[in-house]
Amino acid sequence: PYQICKINSGDISLHRSLFSEDPLSEKEILSYRSSHLGKNLSLSYKVPIKMVRAKMQYMWDQEGRKYLDGVNNVAHVGHCHDAVLSTMHRQASLLNTNTRYLSDHLV
Repeated sequence: PYQICKINSGDISLHRSLFSEDPLSEKEILSYRSSHLGKNLSLSYKVPIKMVRAKMQYMWDQEGRKYLDGVNNVAHVGHCHDAVLSTMHRQASLLNTNTRYLSDHLV
């Protein structure tokens, strides 16, 4: 069912270093998820997709297959947008907190 959104991966050259050298198995990840995440954080597919990288409107799975992401942050700025990452890094280097405190950066 997830292959509906799959894009031919032959149109991009992916360096193998984009992917983890010692990845966790699907069983390990599923075990961790059931132990540490709430049931409201469900998986979207019967056969889960393990995504390992994203850039702008695309995501890549552990096999290097490229997908067009029409669900996550794509409608706003895409994944890993350079300006957003730069701003996040600058802010997180100064203060990384949530909305339960007052902060000039909240408004």
